[in-house]
Amino acid sequence: MVELGASWEWPEYQPHISIQIGLKVAALIREHGKPDFVVLEEQSLAKIGNTSADALIYPWVATTAIVSTIANFGIPYGTLPPGTWRKSFYGQTFKPPLDNKGKKDWKSAAVTGWERIGIRLPSQRTLAHNAAEACALAICWWCQGNEGSCRPVSRAADGAADAAE
Repeated sequence: MVELGASWEWPEYQPHISIQIGLKVAALIREHGKPDFVVLEEQSLAKIGNTSADALIYPWVATTAIVSTIANFGIPYGTLPPGTWRKSFYGQTFKPPLDNKGKKDWKSAAVTGWERIGIRLPSQRTLAHNAAEACALAICWWCQGNEGSCRPVSRAADGAADAAE
């Protein structure tokens, strides 16, 4: 089972943001129970030019707060490098739609993939995007240990649609 409770709106950067994030993660664990395992997408410094120091530091502060909190609860975790799960999730030849700036819109593709197979996501766009990618990460991590039992969501959705007809 994948629990989507870990997707929330990040508060604006403040000096004590790691404390706030740690408390949110602890509250989620207390509310939903201790997960068996947590998967995190690693942070990247790929875009350094034209970026403020806060924008570079904030993702690392958030990740450190999450890892510290889950470690305090004794929850094992793993990380995946950014975007490495996409080929496994979508399939080799999948091309995501482009957003209004001409960039690949992977988040909308994830939402569409889950909706095609009947998974309901939060109604707020940002939360839906984050939840869809969080589920994709979790599925890809699980599939690593269960080779042969997973197929890309684009093909899984096509199969579900065929079965419904």
